[in-house]
Amino acid sequence: MSPAFPRMMHICFYVRDDVDFNKFVADLEAESARRGMTQVRANRTIRVMTEADRKAAPRNTNTNRVTAEPSNGWELIYCKGPEGEQLEFVKALGPVKKRFSEALAIRQQKIVR
Repeated sequence: MSPAFPRMMHICFYVRDDVDFNKFVADLEAESARRGMTQVRANRTIRVMTEADRKAAPRNTNTNRVTAEPSNGWELIYCKGPEGEQLEFVKALGPVKKRFSEALAIRQQKIVR
C-alpha cells in the first residue's frame, strides 16, 4: 500500500540531486532518535512485519523510484514526523527534471513577451 493517499495533508521537501537518499534516511532516523524523536521513521519499499525487520531492510529500500512515464525520474521518501505528520522528500532526476526545465523555459519565454 502506498504511504501517500490523495488529498492527504503532508509536507514535501525538495532534495538536491547530489544528496544520497539512502544516507539521508539513515542520518534522518539516527539524528531524530538522538534527539528523542524515535517515531521518525522512513517507510520501506518492501513489506516488513516488525521494527527489527524494518531496521534490517537494505538501505536501498528507503527510496521509491518512479520509472514509468510520464513521471520517470522521481525519487521519493516518505516518513512520519515527530508529531505523526506525513513527510515527503523528493528529487526530480533524468526525464522528469528535463521536462520541468523545458516547461520552465517555455513559461519564461511567454513572460518576457
